[in-house]
Amino acid sequence: TNEMKEGQKAGLCVMGKEYNLIGIVKENGKLSLFSDINSEVSTLAGNFAKIYLQVTVTSEKGNNQFYYSTDNKTYKPFGGKFIVNNGHWKGPKIGLFSYNEKENGGVAKFDWYQYEHDGPQEILPPVKLK
Repeated sequence: TNEMKEGQKAGLCVMGKEYNLIGIVKENGKLSLFSDINSEVSTLAGNFAKIYLQVTVTSEKGNNQFYYSTDNKTYKPFGGKFIVNNGHWKGPKIGLFSYNEKENGGVAKFDWYQYEHDGPQEILPPVKLK
């Protein structure tokens, strides 16, 4: 987060027909947690030099939820629950994002990304990002 530029947002997304986000935004030189759920934006100021993000996506309509943690042990829900409608491809797509609407550049570093599912029980190792 120390290489993020003013206006930059970075975090975790769930996309279907619409998009929903949770992440960090740099505004006025400070980092805040934010969520964008069905175009309703929430922010939380704090010391977010390192943060853990999580999402639960279920087949139960309207029961998807983002979470955050500062210690990777205790996760708190953030933003409202949301629906993922099928878009141009089947089902929701989960991913990482970084963009800036104010200026060019900026770096977002993600240490790791892990995907767990309740489908076929193959062992999937965590993906190490560089």
